Amino acid sequence: MTACAQVPQNVKDRNEELESIREAESSQAAEAASGAETAQTDEYGDLDYIRAHLKEDASKKYGKLTVKRASAGDAKSMPTYKVEVGGNPSCDIKQLGKAFFGEDYETKGKCDYITVDAEKLPAAPEKSSDPNVDLLDEQDQYLYKCANLYTHYSLMIDQGKKGEEPPDTFRAAGISDGGAVNGRQTTWKNQREFYDKYYNKTTGSQSTSVKAYYPMLDELPGDSYKMTDGNDWSVKDAVKFAEDTANKTMTLNDPAKYTYKVYRVDVNGWKNGAYGYSFWFTFCDEQGNMYDTDSERGQSVEEQHVYKGERFFIMPRVIMECIAKDEVFEMQKDIAYKPTEKTEDNEKLLTLSGAMKRLQGELARHMDIDFDSAQLCYCVTCDKYPSKDYGHLVQFHVDVCTKTCELTARPYWCFKAGNNGNVCWNMGAYYYVDAVTGEVHITMSANGA
Repeated sequence: MTACAQVPQNVKDRNEELESIREAESSQAAEAASGAETAQTDEYGDLDYIRAHLKEDASKKYGKLTVKRASAGDAKSMPTYKVEVGGNPSCDIKQLGKAFFGEDYETKGKCDYITVDAEKLPAAPEKSSDPNVDLLDEQDQYLYKCANLYTHYSLMIDQGKKGEEPPDTFRAAGISDGGAVNGRQTTWKNQREFYDKYYNKTTGSQSTSVKAYYPMLDELPGDSYKMTDGNDWSVKDAVKFAEDTANKTMTLNDPAKYTYKVYRVDVNGWKNGAYGYSFWFTFCDEQGNMYDTDSERGQSVEEQHVYKGERFFIMPRVIMECIAKDEVFEMQKDIAYKPTEKTEDNEKLLTLSGAMKRLQGELARHMDIDFDSAQLCYCVTCDKYPSKDYGHLVQFHVDVCTKTCELTARPYWCFKAGNNGNVCWNMGAYYYVDAVTGEVHITMSANGA
């Protein structure tokens, strides 16, 4: 057929028919897109709107997904911020000692201070020219060469007699200029004695979580448990003690003003009918926004994001354990945050219903998950990590990240699910939905299924 040959009538008719079909499909697609945009808009609202619909949204079933309880804080807005990591420069170990042990802490025993300064760390040895001999692996060489390690201060009380081994358990407190705080008040001077009495050698476990309470989301009952020191201690009184202690000690090294609240408390059963409490904290800024504080996530999962140069979470672990009434057996906060530049206003955020629908669309249809809780809060993300620049440093290292990375506080819906029904929610999966973009991020804890 030549270029100037006439097109048969049946072909013209078919082309017109196809064009008509395309126009109809295009119109339908436009209507669907418009409807989807409207539906998505309906899933967003300001914080007052989100809070007003929490109970309604939590009462629904989303496919095979449900959520038992939810919280959205007390703030009026949740902007996105750039974040710096570092402690309060005016806080010193003596302040922490007084807050943790009382005004007369220096009379309770010999107090020794240990200081580890990054400036005094030895330089990394040169890499051996012999390929069969590695004096120091590449990651450690990088860590030593970078001036990134924080200065640490430790206070130890009741260390035992000079020339003898210190007791297995001693009263101690510590801080770093990165914002870390840790301490122990226990009267159990000998750790071996404690474990001989309460450690379950048959099961090979220290304790078993038998029940969990949510002080921020549920009304606490009057339940009471017998501690390892023989005293009965109610859940309500224990939560108050934990919050009071955290707000006297952990806040000292915060560069911003935060309030610490117990989000969840686990009751741990020990041998011989004794119990203890594990407290999991969130902290709130002056506006009433909460921060997620779960650092128990899968290292290998996060390293995949590091290797690909993708954004990933970096959050402090803020925990406390008590095995005797009105005493801290162990407390720990890893780092401290300071919001700096505001980058987005985020006038509208995803509702709980919208977040659940995002998860429903992301997860397999056959998955049946009853989430323990959902929390609209800030998560701090690492947006740029130097592994891409240094090549060999693929593994995540908190000191490198907090000193050299770009960090951002973003609003997320954080969903907690137990590990196959286990009440220890820190041992299960973590499900996050970006409250601005709707992006879903799922990780597994290091000990999770």
